[in-house]
Amino acid sequence: MSKDHSNFIGDMMDYESGTLSDLQTLELFAHLIKTGLVWNLQGSYGRSANALIGGDLITPEGVITDHAYDLLGAQPEVDTNPAPDVDPHNDWGVTPEAFAEALS
Repeated sequence: MSKDHSNFIGDMMDYESGTLSDLQTLELFAHLIKTGLVWNLQGSYGRSANALIGGDLITPEGVITDHAYDLLGAQPEVDTNPAPDVDPHNDWGVTPEAFAEALS
């Protein structure tokens, strides 16, 4: 997810094509929930948002939960300007099965 959220359309296209990591997907949905945009998109986005909220991965206010970070083995990002050698799009290695289990 673009950290400044200015390219969320591109991020949505990446989501649709399956190229976002689990963390990037959560960041995208957190942004869409926080702004309320998710409720105006096609139904699958709203259903996915509800599943992420129900799975305690994102709050209804659009904040990624500690539970989600624990599942991903990640830490909440504090520094919004990472050093140039840091890859902000690192895939944290959560298996699709573990992610799906968290949603159920």
